[in-house]
Amino acid sequence: MHINKKQINVLFFKSIAVISMLILMSSFSGCVHKETMSMDTDSEGDNSEINIFEQEQNVKNDIESWLFIGLKVRELDSRPGMNEPVILVDGYSIIKKEIEIQKIYSECLNNATIKENIVSLIREKAIKAEATRLGVQPPREKIEAYLEQVKRSLNEKTIGTETILAYMEGLEITQEEYLSMLEETAYDMYQREELRILLESLHKEKDYEEYVNEIVKRAKIEILDADIEKLLR
Repeated sequence: MHINKKQINVLFFKSIAVISMLILMSSFSGCVHKETMSMDTDSEGDNSEINIFEQEQNVKNDIESWLFIGLKVRELDSRPGMNEPVILVDGYSIIKKEIEIQKIYSECLNNATIKENIVSLIREKAIKAEATRLGVQPPREKIEAYLEQVKRSLNEKTIGTETILAYMEGLEITQEEYLSMLEETAYDMYQREELRILLESLHKEKDYEEYVNEIVKRAKIEILDADIEKLLR
């Protein structure tokens, strides 16, 4: 089965969606918070200079990290077998490349273990399968507004977009290609939101996370790779 560039790279944007939407706010609010702290401590000028230096260094480190991640992800395209399914979740496949990308994240970002990342992938697929089964579709206008927000932020080089641009450089994709890939992520993101709204209205006695746990528990999960099966034990 042929899987095009859009399909095999879309996993990154499951995570980068956080960057595209939340990092713009979190990075900005973080800078405002630190700037406010500096203003409140004018008498400690030396500390302010240190804080500014640390902020600049953190941004530089983030840019270098995402550039490196982009390069590593692009290298996966030359490896054989990357498009082969290794996990099936209610008929939805997780391919080898998706697992390898999660390994890169674990090594470069240190924000989760590879096992935790794979479990999250399985969870996402189970949620998508349930949303599709129930006929849940996200509003198109929300997706378009989201993409327009990201496009505007990239064009204006808003604070926080440095990491996105670094990743795009490493992966060697254009802004148009980035937005095209991000569209699928936006669809999944807003589909999950609509599913949450539906489930909370139908099952008021249950917490949404509790219901999701039940979805995952009853999902048909097939591990096709022996190494992954061993890792998930």
